[in-house]
Amino acid sequence: MAPLHNNSRFNHKLREGARKGSVLILLYPNADEIHFPLIQRSEYAGAHGGQIALPGGKYESEDKDLFDTALRETGEEIGVSSGKITLIGALTDLYIPVSNFLISPVVGYATEKPEFVPDSIEVVEVVETSVKQLLNPSNILEKTIHLPQKVKIRAPYFNLSNKTVWGATAMILSEFIETVRDL
Repeated sequence: MAPLHNNSRFNHKLREGARKGSVLILLYPNADEIHFPLIQRSEYAGAHGGQIALPGGKYESEDKDLFDTALRETGEEIGVSSGKITLIGALTDLYIPVSNFLISPVVGYATEKPEFVPDSIEVVEVVETSVKQLLNPSNILEKTIHLPQKVKIRAPYFNLSNKTVWGATAMILSEFIETVRDL
C-alpha cells in the first residue's frame, strides 16, 4: 500500500533525529461486527492536514512508553479513556519520511462500543469502519493524490466508509489485514 514514487519525498532511510510516535487500532464490537475508528484530521499547513488517520501522535516525555502514547493520544483525539482499552500488541514500526516520524502501531480492544468525543481542534470527524470492510479486496483502489506544493503522486488506497485512506495509515492497515486475515 506504499505510494508509487520516484522522488526524495519518499526516501525511506531513517533520518537522524526522527521523532517517535504511536497510533492505535482500537477494535470494538458494533452491530455484530468488529469495528475500529479512523479520524479525519483538521486542515493545517503540515504534511498530514485533512488526512484520514488512526488516532495517535507524538511521544511525550511523560509517556511511559509508546503504548502509553497511543492510549494518551486516543483519549485526547477521540475521548476514549485508556481504562476502557485492553492492549493486544504492536505491529511493525513505520518510518514516515515527509514528517520524519517513526510510528509504532499498537492494537487494542474495548469490550463495548466507545462513546467518541472528537477533539474540536484536531479532529473533523470520527470515521467508524468495520474490519469486514477493510478485508474486502474491492475496497483497495489506486488514484492520483494531490499534495501541497502542487505535488501529485499515484497511490493505492483503501476506500473505507467513502474516505480515502492512503499512505502510512494504509500501510499499517495492510499489515493488520495480514495479521488477522486467518482469524
